[in-house]
Amino acid sequence: MSSPSQAEVETQISNVVAILEHFREYAGVSSDNYLGDEDTLIQSLETDYAPELLSTIAGFRASLVSAINGGGSMMSPLFIQMGQVIDAPEKDVQTILTRLYEYMNTNSQAVKSRGFTYGAVSDPGTSNVGSGTIKRLTGDENAYDIENCTPEVKLAECVSDANSGAQKNEEVFQFRGSDSEKDALKITGSGLTTQIRGVSARDSLTGNSSFTRYSGTTASPTAIDDWVVGTNIANFQIDTGNYYRTDPSDGGSPASLVFETNDYVSQAFSVRNIDINPNVPYYCSIAYNRQVGSGDGNLTITCGDQTATVALSSQTGWNILEVAIGQKSWLKTFNASTPVVKIELASNTTGTVLVDDLIFTPFQPFDGLWYLPLGGATPFLRLDDFTWTDSATESVLQFWFWKSLGRYLPHATGGSITWADPS
Repeated sequence: MSSPSQAEVETQISNVVAILEHFREYAGVSSDNYLGDEDTLIQSLETDYAPELLSTIAGFRASLVSAINGGGSMMSPLFIQMGQVIDAPEKDVQTILTRLYEYMNTNSQAVKSRGFTYGAVSDPGTSNVGSGTIKRLTGDENAYDIENCTPEVKLAECVSDANSGAQKNEEVFQFRGSDSEKDALKITGSGLTTQIRGVSARDSLTGNSSFTRYSGTTASPTAIDDWVVGTNIANFQIDTGNYYRTDPSDGGSPASLVFETNDYVSQAFSVRNIDINPNVPYYCSIAYNRQVGSGDGNLTITCGDQTATVALSSQTGWNILEVAIGQKSWLKTFNASTPVVKIELASNTTGTVLVDDLIFTPFQPFDGLWYLPLGGATPFLRLDDFTWTDSATESVLQFWFWKSLGRYLPHATGGSITWADPS
């Protein structure tokens, strides 16, 4: 028997998915569906044999759920066949799906997108005490939306603060998805929960991230631990009276770094033997304050091959400069032959600028996407919360790749789709 082509295997997978989708539609999606029929039957029961019938209905429903949950088993042999088509050496489906993603991305191939709209993170009651927020990442290293997630309302609630078991500025949040249905016949929410701790400078992969360790005096430091000074250490001071926030690594002596003029500090990844996981996104930011010293110029933060710059003019108080969250958060994009984290002030003509609280740390996963609770100058308190709503117009192939295999493939809309949904 001759080996099938990629198009032929795609057709075979599509035919499996068509069965699953039509079954799902009857189970709980279409106007006339099993869930409605079951409810009608149960409401009509007036018989001495109701317990026996209800038991039979439960068994029948369980068989339907088993059929829907069996989608992965139905598709798996065909994805193994697809692995042979694209010359993947592996035989396990999850690794083949990774190979297929890479193959499709390289060859500009795509399935139809699930059409996600990712809602903004907000304080639902506008009453949070903490001045921070929840950072989240919804795109992968190739700029595709991450589509192996549940469209639903999600909540993140602070469940532990400095007064209830957590470290100050490292408060713990419980992340919760919407309630799930009784079973897989209908999807209304993920029903997932997890806990994610807020990050401070202590969590940074870089050393001395809050600039509290130095040699010399605050007015005349001779060195800043772990950091290399660009031009002259005399261009810097340490300020122990004005700083962004405390963290458990500052030893009870918080401080900030003062740029007195144009210069930079840098730290090579090799200083702390930073080992980056290419399958995890990373967040990088610095807190800055130009108001205290009335400084101007351009402040730039560099992480590997990526930068972010802010023009200092009229900003008040402490602000955050961060490398853009998204494609730039992945090693594929910020990797460099000799990567460094660098903070630089340029075009300064007057005044001084404070920097503090460098954060360079991985995001944490929840329901396919990536999150990072980031506190502000005012710490979070228990019951501070955030919510957001994600929606999807939905497709067929991509839906079932997520539902049955927990994955997604390169996707598009319109004429860029090369692997069409089954009808």
